[in-house]
Order: sequence, then C-alpha cells, then structure tokens
Amino acid sequence: MSSDLYGRKYEENLTKMRWVPMDIKTIEVWQFEGDEPDKVEINSVASKDIESWVDRNPKVVSKRKLLRTIRLIVFPTLFQADCTVEEIPFERRIFEKIIKDFNLPKPFLTNYTQFSDGTGIFASFLHPKDCVSYICQGPDSMYNPPRRMSVAVTQDMTHSKLTGLIGVNSEDTQKFISYVENASAMLSQPLLIPTIMCELSLDQQKIDLTMTGWSLLRVEKAAAIDDMPINVGEDIAMEGDFGTWTKRLNGICTELSYLEDRISALIAATEALDAETEFVAKAFPKDCTGRLQDEKYHAAAVREYAGYVLRLQRRSCDRVRRQDKRARNAVPAVLNLMTQRDTRMNIEVARDSKAIAAASRRDSSAMKSIAVVTIVFLPGTFVSTLFSMPMFDWQNKSGKLVVSRRFYIYWAITVPLTIVTILIWVMWMRKDALNKSRLLKEARASAGSWREKAGETEQKDISEPESDSDSDSTKTDGIISKVKRRATTLSNMAMSEQGGDDETAGADKGSTHSNSNGVIEKVKRRVTTKSLGRTNSSAV
Repeated sequence: MSSDLYGRKYEENLTKMRWVPMDIKTIEVWQFEGDEPDKVEINSVASKDIESWVDRNPKVVSKRKLLRTIRLIVFPTLFQADCTVEEIPFERRIFEKIIKDFNLPKPFLTNYTQFSDGTGIFASFLHPKDCVSYICQGPDSMYNPPRRMSVAVTQDMTHSKLTGLIGVNSEDTQKFISYVENASAMLSQPLLIPTIMCELSLDQQKIDLTMTGWSLLRVEKAAAIDDMPINVGEDIAMEGDFGTWTKRLNGICTELSYLEDRISALIAATEALDAETEFVAKAFPKDCTGRLQDEKYHAAAVREYAGYVLRLQRRSCDRVRRQDKRARNAVPAVLNLMTQRDTRMNIEVARDSKAIAAASRRDSSAMKSIAVVTIVFLPGTFVSTLFSMPMFDWQNKSGKLVVSRRFYIYWAITVPLTIVTILIWVMWMRKDALNKSRLLKEARASAGSWREKAGETEQKDISEPESDSDSDSTKTDGIISKVKRRATTLSNMAMSEQGGDDETAGADKGSTHSNSNGVIEKVKRRVTTKSLGRTNSSAV
C-alpha cells in the first residue's frame, strides 16, 4: 500500500517539474583488489554526458575483484520566488534512470520540492535484497537567497555499493565536496553523507543567527541599552527612532522563533540519525577482521561524528534562546526609554507653559495699570478736548457768551450716534442668543426622533424572524452611538448657551441630558433583552 502511494505521488511530482539540464558534480570510487582505499574521483560532468556516466561500469573491463563502489551525484537546487523547487537540473528521462539504477527511494522527490520551513526530515527505507536507503533534508535558511540540502542514499550490502543523489545550493557545493574529501576513508558508510548534510545545514542556520544577533546588537547600541565597548572600527548603531527600533526588535523576536524551530528540527533529525548510527555500529561482530573490521571502525567514527554534530546543534539552540531573551528584554527597555523621552518633553512643555503663564500675568498687570491710568486721566482728557473745541470762545472780552450758538449741533450728532451704536450691539447679541436657542431646539428634536427610531427598530426586530443576528446587533450599536453623539451635542450646546434666562437654560440643559441618558439606557436594556431571547431560542 505504501509503495503504491509513494509511486503515485512520485508520478504526480514528475508531471509538475520543469526539467532544466545543467552540469553536475560526481563523486566516484571504484576500489578493486590492490587499489588504494582512499582514492576518490571528483569530476564535473556536462549535462549531455550524464547518461553515459550513469551507464559507466569499469567492472566489466577489469579482471580484478571489486571491493566497493561509491557513486554520488551532486546537483544544484533551483529555487523559485516562493522558496519552492519546481525545476530539476536533469532531463526527465535521465532523472528517472538515476532513481531506478541507483535504487533510490521515490519520496526523495516529494521532500526535495517542498518548502521545509521549520522542518527537518530523516527517514530510512528497507528494500529487498539487503538494501537500505536513507532520506535526509535540512530546513531552509531564513535569509535570501534561501539554502537547502537534500540527500538520498542507498547501500547495497551484498555488493558493497553506495549510490546517492545530493542537492545543494551552488554556494555550498564546494564546501560539501571538501567535507567529503576529508572523510573519504569513511565514505562507504551510508550515514556519513546525511551527517555531513546536518552539519552544513547547521552552518546555514548559524549564518542566519549571526545576522540576527548583529541586528540585535545594532538596536541595543542605538537605544543605549548596551554600553559595552566593541572594537569594530565603525559606528554600528542602527539609524532611526524608537518606533523603528521597536519594530525591528519585534522582527528579531520572530526571526529567532523561526530559527529555534529550524534548529530544533535539525536536532530531531540528527537524533534519529545518531540512533541509526548506533544501531549500525552495534551490528558488527566483536571479533571481525580484515575489511569488516575497517567498516566497523568507520561506523563507530560516523557515530562519534553524528554525536559531535548533535552537540553543536544543541549549543546553537541554546544560543538562539539567549538571543531571544536579550531581544525580549530589550523591547520593554526601549519602551521605557520612549516613556522617559515623552516625560522629559512633557516637563519641558510644562516649564514653557509656566513661563508663558508668568509672562501673561505680567502683561495682565501692565494692562491693568494702563487701564487704571487711563480711567484716572479720561475725565480730564474729555473735558480738555471738549473745551478746546471752537464752540467755546475763551478770549471773548466783550461780555458775550463764551459758548457758541451752534453748540447744539455737537449734541445733535453725538447723542443719536451713541444710541445707534448701542442698539446695533444689543441687536447683535440678541441675534446670537436666538441662533443658540434655535440650535438647541433642533438638537432636542433630533434626540426625540432618534428615540422614536430606536423604538421602531426594536419593535421590528422583535416581530420579524432573526435572519442575521450580527447585522441587527450592528444596527442597534449604530443607533446607540448616534444617540450618544446627539446627547453630547445637546450637552455642549446647553453648556455653551449664554444670555437669556439662566434658570430656563439650566433647566433645558438638565432636561436634555436626562432625556438623552434615558434613551441610551432604554436602547441598551432592549438590546440586552433581545440577546437573552436569542440565546434562549438557540438553546431550545
């Protein structure tokens, strides 16, 4: 059943892929009797020569006994914009031939093409004829360009043959090959390649962790949270303000949580790998000799290597947790700094306001003094101005009147003009009072109409079947909010009304306020009654 399922998914993935032939790297060992055991051939093969390389078999032309065979293909992964892999650097016919001739597990294609965010995969597959296969995939890296490693290897224990297909990013190809060259003596162990992949995947996560830690340090320096001197030869403080730093800290916390997921997934995969290496190492008899003894030694070495990689991963996971703790401690620190900055600004504003108030008091005192002086000298000024008019002839010595006969003209113009000015002022004030009274009446009428609408809506909601409770609740909330706004308008109008009968205005204001509150409370009670009725109906 499982093999049929794997085969069906394998065929589905084959139809979805785009096949882009590219050059590849090959790692090959053909060890015959009498050859050096550590001789590894690493070559670049053009896309047109891949099929002939797969069909190559030096055993046919050699008369010596073949001790072991290792044939590995290293190809570059091709990422899409959404971090999925939909392109394979082979022709489809050649890829299917590699899977078949190398006896590789078909789920490799499914795991390779999917985005492995926060997941690490290690699985083993048993085949008939003493063959065992392993699939191992590390989590993708976080920063662009994303990186991914996928491995599928099969060991034929009857013929001492190891075959594999390894997908790595082009930036990591040379590093992977150098790892293989350094461990060429243990290359016949099928679990060596997955262990190398786990270490390289950890290196990728370390790069992401270093970049995240550097961003955290820049924020700490910019916000003056960390005053420890660092000899980097440049100012590393992040530009921006408190809002920028807080946003970046939240992003760092998110990135660290992703990193912890990825490294934890790597730890889980490596733990399964370590258990498998322990099982393989214990499978050898204690008194084995010759080549079997070498294989036992190499299996024990691979187990130690897997344990070493596991310790590195756990150490990196602890480092992620420490950085996450630093980032989460930095968030309230930055917020406290923002509060302190706002407090200092408020203190400065208060000081300025105090200075402005003091200056205003000084100006008020000066104006008061000017007003007092003006009042003292105003009668004298008026009298002197009046008597200096040509209407008075103070130099008259003939006994005639000092006051001119036309002095009445002054009063005939001054008195009516004064009366007209006073009348205009009174009319203006009266008009303003009428406008305020009209607005107050309109507000009262609007409050009454909304009260009626609220009652009609409630009666309609009770009488009609409930088809959309959320819509009814929204409408009722809208009515309540509008009534509240009307009540606020009424209160403001009542408080701002000046002139007229103060007692009547106060009574109107209190009546309007009480009416509005009564409408609001009535609508709230009806909404509560309606909600309880719906709840009981639903329960029934």
